[in-house]
Amino acid sequence: MSLLEGRHLAPVPTGPVARPSDAPETPGSPRRRGGLGRRPGPAVWVGLAAALVALVHVANLNGWPAYFDDEGTYVAQAWAVYQGDLAHYTYWYDHPPAGWLQLASFLGLPTLVGVEPSITAARYVMVLYTVVTALLVYRLSRNLGLRRGFSLGAMLLWGLSPLVVFEGRQVMLDNLTLPWVVGAMALVTSPRRNLWQYVGGGVCFGVAVLTKETAVLAAPALLVGLWAYAYRPTRAFGVVGALMASGLVIGLYPLYALLKLELFAGPDHVSVQDAVLFQLVDRGGSGNFWQVGSDAYTVLDSWLFYDELLPIGGVVAGLVCLAVPRLRCVGVLVTTMAVVALRPGGYMPVMYVIGVLPFAAVAIAGIADRATTAVASRGPRLRLAGRAGLVAALLAVVAWTGPTHADRIELALTDEGTEPYDSAVAWMDANLERDTRIAASDSYWSTLVNLGWSSDGWSGPIWAYKLDGDPIARRANLPDGWRSVDYLVLDRTILDSRLTLESKPQLSRAIRHSEPVAEWGERSTLVQIRRVVDGPAQTKLYDVWRRAQ
Repeated sequence: MSLLEGRHLAPVPTGPVARPSDAPETPGSPRRRGGLGRRPGPAVWVGLAAALVALVHVANLNGWPAYFDDEGTYVAQAWAVYQGDLAHYTYWYDHPPAGWLQLASFLGLPTLVGVEPSITAARYVMVLYTVVTALLVYRLSRNLGLRRGFSLGAMLLWGLSPLVVFEGRQVMLDNLTLPWVVGAMALVTSPRRNLWQYVGGGVCFGVAVLTKETAVLAAPALLVGLWAYAYRPTRAFGVVGALMASGLVIGLYPLYALLKLELFAGPDHVSVQDAVLFQLVDRGGSGNFWQVGSDAYTVLDSWLFYDELLPIGGVVAGLVCLAVPRLRCVGVLVTTMAVVALRPGGYMPVMYVIGVLPFAAVAIAGIADRATTAVASRGPRLRLAGRAGLVAALLAVVAWTGPTHADRIELALTDEGTEPYDSAVAWMDANLERDTRIAASDSYWSTLVNLGWSSDGWSGPIWAYKLDGDPIARRANLPDGWRSVDYLVLDRTILDSRLTLESKPQLSRAIRHSEPVAEWGERSTLVQIRRVVDGPAQTKLYDVWRRAQ
């Protein structure tokens, strides 16, 4: 029995209605699959779709997009796991650690043959997670009653979206979270309706939350899905089992902090309380999506640059799904994440959209499936008019999104956004001594450590953020502050951080008292190496910022 094409062992009163084409074969009936000259079975089409998704995501993986600071942080944290730590600097509970623990489990295998952890190696792990998520999107779609063609459509609509290719290639906790959230939803909506599946869904949800805490937004949708698809006489047991399983898994995180006496804030130690306050209260808001020039507007514009169909069409389809019982759980998830994103003044990270895109694809495919079914049930004239309308709508969508999708996919397959990064690393490898202190974004940390620089965080590569973000450790390791830094590597992460002497005094002074020695790329891919000079200020922060515009 195929994992992807599991049989309905019992009727599902509150779930999808079985179609004749999906009915199990009876003894003596002619087989419609297998053998020479027979049509390929569903598993073949699903396998081909997964292979296509993998091919698009892996092609030019090392060339595009440009490396991002967060990628380096998670790879460095995975590297630290091998040293017996949870981070390469003081672990301050900014995120639960399950994400980079998973990453470390995969990156540990290449180290056996001498391949050290790097962003490049970690991006291949992201492709693996993307393929698994794509398969789970298909499985979830089938559980919700979508026909095979529309389930494949949801899988490809998500996996081949240029926005998914852009975000999915990057080493993000959100990408590591996806298969756990989609898997949890697939388990609680399974037509098998076994108690162990509800418990398994709770475990998956718990792991998802410990991978990226924003996964908690999926909780209402999971409960709606479980309540709708569970076997009614034992529904309460399923809900209790899922809640207990997820609670036990999630509880490991505060228990760890409690045992280390770091659950609550106090003098001279980090804490979960401080981290939660930072994430929910202390971070500056991003403004509103409709406010031109705000951070939220810029984030939304970056999403729509790659794909307009999934973010816009997915939210609209998600709202419609709220009125369709068998799709309501997907509608709840899409709507919940949209409402949180639209809250006024909240902080909106650019990777937030990752969590909603698979369900947006299922919502679009589900409404399309529902529409074609409704048209097919009408009389001859209405059926003809309905089909013409559906074809016209499909052509309009293709005309709207097709050229943009093709252009962005070509960008993903041909652009060399990481070339300036590689050039800067090659220059440092050839020209700098291994005891040189280099302040840079975290994307350079593991690469320079692999090239022989110190891994203590202060004697070799220094995460530039830590010059101001960890003053206690800085004073202990860099008593002269910014004057102890020898070189700076400026990229988009630093140049876009709106440096001021008030917000980041150490890093800002290091930049002001530095002179450029090498440069590659321009604007979005600009990388500049600067030598720190003790003496009068060499440049103005505004001039450095303007150089990158």
